[in-house]
Amino acid sequence: MIQLLKYLKEYKKDAVLTPVWVLLETVGELFLTITIGHFIDEIANPNTAMDIILSYGLRLFFLAVACLIFGGISGWTSTKAAAGLSKNLRNEMFSRIQDFSFTNIDKFSTNSLVTRMTTDVMNVQNAVMIILMSLMMLSMVYVMIMMSRESVSRIREILKEQSGIVNPENPDKEIRNGEIVFDHVGFSYIGDPDRLCLSDIDLHIRSGETIGIIGGTGSGKSSLVQLVPRLYDATVGTVIVGGKNVKEYDLESLRDAVAMVLQKNVLFAGSISAIPLCRSLSTTIS
Repeated sequence: MIQLLKYLKEYKKDAVLTPVWVLLETVGELFLTITIGHFIDEIANPNTAMDIILSYGLRLFFLAVACLIFGGISGWTSTKAAAGLSKNLRNEMFSRIQDFSFTNIDKFSTNSLVTRMTTDVMNVQNAVMIILMSLMMLSMVYVMIMMSRESVSRIREILKEQSGIVNPENPDKEIRNGEIVFDHVGFSYIGDPDRLCLSDIDLHIRSGETIGIIGGTGSGKSSLVQLVPRLYDATVGTVIVGGKNVKEYDLESLRDAVAMVLQKNVLFAGSISAIPLCRSLSTTIS
């Protein structure tokens, strides 16, 4: 939870003031209940003067208005702080997820990678209702806390996850041509060289050449293509683009140079107009 609080940022003031407004509202409601009890006692007395009744009426009015104001402000500040925290967390999570490799995304899955009356008898009834409502709210708060803990745990998993594919030191940002070579490449989604879904792929595609890779569903066509822009890394062997191992390139430069339409779609933030579809690689793989 402490890790998440730092994402309050500009909403810290609202988060700190919310308990203060709630406390003021609670105190106001307490005085309101006490005043109602005294008011009922006064009107039960036939000798009570009208000015005393008016006095109690004004007290009740101002206390009710004060509770309304404090409650409204606390609702506003809490909603603002919660929405602000959610916004900052969402932005951070989206930013973090965009840096994930497909291995990271597969770990969480896309489905898993959008929630809170007679005289004495009335006093007793009100008191009982207040106690019951408080217990109900307490139980709701407990449930919300349990749900929040689980949500926090899932959010922390995303925030703590490090991308499995990162830039090398001094990466090469220039891709000289569209030549692609698979040098005895093997690939396993679980990184186990003994359980490969692609095995001993030896393929040479010249720059500008158009080829077709044909196979049934699940034969590994998409897996093969995804090794080119390093959405996954080859488990064994080497993938070479433009005469260099893809692991030597800057990830952004490499992926900007490759245009792909995957069968399994993953939604990323940003405008499609900002994506350079074709820069260096003119090889089409279908």
